[in-house]
Amino acid sequence: MALMRATQSEILVKIHRADGSTLDVSDLLVQYSDNHPVNGIPIFSLALPLRYGKAPFVETIRTGDIVEVAFLAQPDPNRGARYYTAMVGVIRELGQQQAMTQNSLKQLTVISGQHLAGWLGNETINYYLAAVMRGRLETLLGAEGVYRQFLSGVLRAGGLDEAAHLFLQQIAFEVIGIKRPQGDISKLLGYRLKSLAGRGAFYATWGNYQGTAWGILDAYSDKPLHELYATTLPLEEFKQLDGYKNTPVTWGEDKAVPLLMLRPSPFPYALPGGGGTLGDWPRLPLHDLTQEYLLLESSEDHTADYSDKEVYTAFFVNAAALSVSETFAKTYSPPVVSIPKYQRYGYRPLTWQTVLWQNTAKESAPEFFRSLNWRIAGQWNRMDEYAGANFSIRLAPWIKPGSRVRYYNQLGDHQSKMEGYVESVAHTFVPGGVRKTALRIIRALPVATYQTPAFFAWGLSEIKPLKDLLLPVANVQLEETRDRSRIDPSP
Repeated sequence: MALMRATQSEILVKIHRADGSTLDVSDLLVQYSDNHPVNGIPIFSLALPLRYGKAPFVETIRTGDIVEVAFLAQPDPNRGARYYTAMVGVIRELGQQQAMTQNSLKQLTVISGQHLAGWLGNETINYYLAAVMRGRLETLLGAEGVYRQFLSGVLRAGGLDEAAHLFLQQIAFEVIGIKRPQGDISKLLGYRLKSLAGRGAFYATWGNYQGTAWGILDAYSDKPLHELYATTLPLEEFKQLDGYKNTPVTWGEDKAVPLLMLRPSPFPYALPGGGGTLGDWPRLPLHDLTQEYLLLESSEDHTADYSDKEVYTAFFVNAAALSVSETFAKTYSPPVVSIPKYQRYGYRPLTWQTVLWQNTAKESAPEFFRSLNWRIAGQWNRMDEYAGANFSIRLAPWIKPGSRVRYYNQLGDHQSKMEGYVESVAHTFVPGGVRKTALRIIRALPVATYQTPAFFAWGLSEIKPLKDLLLPVANVQLEETRDRSRIDPSP
């Protein structure tokens, strides 16, 4: 039995078992770590003593049990600390570890697992087989059956978000059928689904697809137009999100919601004709990393870099429903080219296929695909001018992947401020030892740049293939050193 506490623990770790009981192992914890990426499922690991009382831990808990982890943290030094839920996950591996040291034998229980969304990545879905096995073929094919709803969904121009909503509610949650004392999977795992406007034939396609629920969603999430990842948000922040939502039971002091997130990529983009817009970027949560109280007492290494690995110079969308030649398709939706980058790097195409179609009957399909081309072009333009960075700061569980951060520039003028996108968050906690959060930041630019929409559309133009316009030959020249903190709209 865990000891009673006289003071608040810096970390709370609870294991919710299949019999409905809960073990609080906060005071027994040896080590904890996790990693929360964008476009993926978070993972965690922890170490405990070999035994819980007289019994080995491996006989007390089992794979499939739920782990809840919260950190006591203080984002504002002028306000009191409170608990932030960092992980609600399911145990996937459970074992014992021992190591000989110079003076003793160290024996531990080691546990690892995934965010609750890991259920979707491990259970295979085949709805037709499941329906037959459960004697529900009549329900499946009947006048009010799910298949009929799929077809009617296509006819009523359902979007990606609506399709994902029906898929999770009527197929994934139902077929997986995981039930626990805390509730079944639809009561434990939430979601927020929002996609770009546009309809597509998702319903019938997903209904005949075999794979994991996560695999199906990932295959049809229309990347790079959208992001799909799992995270955990406080209930108040979750309530502010729009789109299709499933609100599950909440966890911890902050009433946290473990959820699946589908949303349009939130980066600034270009509009047809060359204009720019910041899009959803200003609405992302913003965290200030320039505060001294966030710095670690000991000196930590950091890295910062520029890279041209993700530089693309020509952007072209292929409409999945168009079974025509590439020449016709490119005439149908002309490619967008970044001429200045093309001159420097040559031909680096970013092509993708989408099943999205026009928003309304009033908008022609070519104009719709043209807008998607410009959107992607603006989001992937000038990638060699974005900075990346890795930071270690004091434990900051309130920072989530998919948010924004501001920090002092680590490349050049250290007094200037940069703003970037949090690609991943990783926490490490050792009682009496390391307590830190590691951040991977991408798409970082000077703060002023993220207030200048024209930056993202600079150098972009459409190419008309039928006019036989020849693209310029790449010519890499020695460039003069220039201040990256200033906006230069000229090539």
